[in-house]
Amino acid sequence: MHTTEWDRAALRTALDAIMEKAELSQTAVGELAGRDRTMANRWLSGKHQPNYEAAARFAAAIAQQRPDLADLARQFMIAAGYGDRISGSMTALLPPLEASPTGTSDVLRQAVQDLRARAEAEGRPLAELLVEEGIVTPDELVVPDGLKPDPIIEEINASDLSPETKARMIRIHLDNRAQHFERARLERKKLDG
Repeated sequence: MHTTEWDRAALRTALDAIMEKAELSQTAVGELAGRDRTMANRWLSGKHQPNYEAAARFAAAIAQQRPDLADLARQFMIAAGYGDRISGSMTALLPPLEASPTGTSDVLRQAVQDLRARAEAEGRPLAELLVEEGIVTPDELVVPDGLKPDPIIEEINASDLSPETKARMIRIHLDNRAQHFERARLERKKLDG
C-alpha cells in the first residue's frame, strides 16, 4: 500500500528527461525497474505511483549506468514520494547490476523474500532483522512527526457533537479510508501482477 505523497507532473518530467537523455524506451524503463514495459506507461500517465522497490531499482540503475543522470534519478525518487528514503543505505540495498549473472532484480527480490520469510518464521518484525543485519539504522525506520493531520477528523473534532458521536464518526471515516486503501492496494496488485 502506498501512503506517501507523490507529484505526478514532476515524476513525468523527470522520467521523460531520463528516457530522452539515456535514449530509453518504455520497455527498457520497465526492465530497469524489474517490471514490464506497461509500468513506464502507467508512470508516465500518472495513473500509477511507483512502488518503492521498482522506483529504487530504476533510480539506482540509472545512477549507476549514467552518473551524469544521477540528479534526475534523485528527482524521480523525490517525485515518486520517496525522497525521504534516499540515503547511503539505498545504495547498500541495491547491489551493482553486474553483481550477478541473473541480474540485480532477481538477487534483490530473493534477498527481500528471504528476510521476510525469516522474520515470519522467527515471529519478529522485518524492521528488527534489517537493523540486526546492518542494512538500516533504527533512525532510518522512524516515522516522521510531520505527518499531515486528517482534515476530516479535525472537522469532526471541532464540531459541537457529543464525544460519543465524534468517536463514532471518526471510526466510520477511518473504516471507509481503510477500505479505500485496500481497494487501491488490490488494484495495484492486479496491475503489477
